Amino acid sequence: MKKTISILSIFTAIFMSHLGLAIASTVIQVDSVPDNTPNLVTHAPLLIQVEGYKFEIDQEQIKTRLVVDYRVDCTNDGDVVSPASTLAEIPGLIYDSSSKSIVFRSARADTKCASVEEKQGLFGKYLKIKKTGLCRVISKHVKHKNDGGWSTGSYTTLDVYFEVQ
Repeated sequence: MKKTISILSIFTAIFMSHLGLAIASTVIQVDSVPDNTPNLVTHAPLLIQVEGYKFEIDQEQIKTRLVVDYRVDCTNDGDVVSPASTLAEIPGLIYDSSSKSIVFRSARADTKCASVEEKQGLFGKYLKIKKTGLCRVISKHVKHKNDGGWSTGSYTTLDVYFEVQ
């Protein structure tokens, strides 16, 4: 476990300095989405972007997860299908029922990612989750080289990260 944390810490420092952000953040890779969705009309590759993210709580199982939604930037009306949402359980991301908040727990500190309020609606009780801005999703297009023996070329992914400040 210590080896994983130290590798993660090194990765965090390199990644954050590359983006020009403060090194006091924690960054965890959530997903790597292929960024080569072709437009069915023009067959040109389309760029995938993060459209938004939210937190979900399963109160029965006492679990919290991060949901990342995507969109495809398209200039015409071709048949484009956005990638499926990423559903990620982040180690250390928990629902603290006593403080009614979603918290990221690390060895350094606890960071409040969202406040949670129980509401009564037309169809019963539901949870209203409001992000604090201390935890966010960031993404970056990354070009990879094919290294599959005979096949050459490259492909691009949208690498998605969960950042805690």
